[in-house]
Amino acid sequence: MEKYESSFLEKELAISIQEIYAYKNLKVKSISKVLLGKVDLLLKLGPKELNKNIEGCFGNIYWYSKRFEEVKRNKIREVLLNQKV
Repeated sequence: MEKYESSFLEKELAISIQEIYAYKNLKVKSISKVLLGKVDLLLKLGPKELNKNIEGCFGNIYWYSKRFEEVKRNKIREVLLNQKV
């Protein structure tokens, strides 16, 4: 979607600029089938390519959230072990 300006996407997809930002920066957990269909029409991707991109984007979100939880647990453990009683 980089080649499209936000104002064009706002009009074509019937969503706000804030929603475009959220989708662009993977700050959403889901996307409606209607919106996905509109995006698919704009990008002219086949089903295989579309699925590959979805798995790539949302797979990364899953990996980063798991990694964040792991780092947070390790940091808490480190703080607890280093506390003086």
